[in-house]
Amino acid sequence: MAKGYVRYSREVAEQIAHYVSLNMSLAEIGRQPGMPDRVTLIRWLARHEELNDLLRAAREVQADVIDDEQAEVIEHIRRGKLNPRAGAVVLNAMQWRAARKAPRKYGDNREINLNADVRSRNLTDEQLAAAITAAAGEAGLVITDGRSGAAQAGESAGAPPAVPQAD
Repeated sequence: MAKGYVRYSREVAEQIAHYVSLNMSLAEIGRQPGMPDRVTLIRWLARHEELNDLLRAAREVQADVIDDEQAEVIEHIRRGKLNPRAGAVVLNAMQWRAARKAPRKYGDNREINLNADVRSRNLTDEQLAAAITAAAGEAGLVITDGRSGAAQAGESAGAPPAVPQAD
């Protein structure tokens, strides 16, 4: 059944964003009354920065919806309505999707910036590394090399990264 033509407008874009925030796919949105089909939605995303901006914000909300839905899956597992192995697969996929929608909130890697004025303390590189490691440890953080999110080769996860020595 062919759908009628839908003209792009801010109102339609906001409705699309609302549907995305409810965790609907573009295909599902395209089947809603008054919405363009999936192909048109994809074209609009390429042409309308406003729609992209709205969807960026909607994806943050979508990640929260996915996170909330995880509680329902867990409850189904607890009540025996869902096989625990199948539930684990579903939860893993949901976590992956939430991390892609809102990486700052649900992603595996977190970047934490620590600013401290150490100019007047005249610390050696080793002392500075030890102070940073101690502060991070107190906060429950692990120091990594910053390149790959993993500790440098030969270092334990709790050890500070190697500090380059001056020649």
